[in-house]
Amino acid sequence: MLTPPLTLRGGGVAPSGPVRLPDSVTATAVDMPPEPQPHTVFGLLEPLFWPIVLGSAAVVAISVASKLLTKGTFAACWQRLRGRRERLGPSQFLSPYQQKEALLTPAEQRFYETLAGATGERRTICPKVRLADLVEVRRGTPSRTAYFRRISQKHVDFVICEGPSLVPVAVVELDDASHNSTRARKADAVKNAALEAAGLPLVRIRAARQYDTATVRATLSKSLRASADTGRHAS
Repeated sequence: MLTPPLTLRGGGVAPSGPVRLPDSVTATAVDMPPEPQPHTVFGLLEPLFWPIVLGSAAVVAISVASKLLTKGTFAACWQRLRGRRERLGPSQFLSPYQQKEALLTPAEQRFYETLAGATGERRTICPKVRLADLVEVRRGTPSRTAYFRRISQKHVDFVICEGPSLVPVAVVELDDASHNSTRARKADAVKNAALEAAGLPLVRIRAARQYDTATVRATLSKSLRASADTGRHAS
């Protein structure tokens, strides 16, 4: 099949063979558009990288700040900073304090009187004694300071001591509704374990409006006999 010759504008006929340009004519390269690159996941997400990072950091910062405010940590730190800045003199330091009306609450006083009648005159009752004044951590114990801190801030309600020597023979805890909280139960567990390890009997009595002296005496006698038997076996 023959191809008809091309007709040029103006009536001329284009040559059918290859055309040779004169030496004075220079060929000019034509810029072709780049080929489209295939889309990747990273390429699609690249514009969103920094917004995602900054948004995540803001969420974490808000969560941490809310926890600090909820637990009162921020408030406690602020109070410490204020306390460091405020230097109180001796007169200012002592001015807010006053003497309490009594060492025991009315409920504790009622039980104290019953306990005194149940133990008799041969024994002395000491109220509100620090647990670290009753038991101590053995020397050479690993993490000795940590064990001491567990008992240093805890107290027991009453300690029954032998006459003038004040040797502790039993501990009495008056358990009211406050002992039902989770924090109080953990503190009671520490007291129980420490006193048991030290061989000091612990008697727990539920708080009530009235107490029977004979019942309290019988409960104490049972614990004191058990303590005496344990002491004889140990010796």
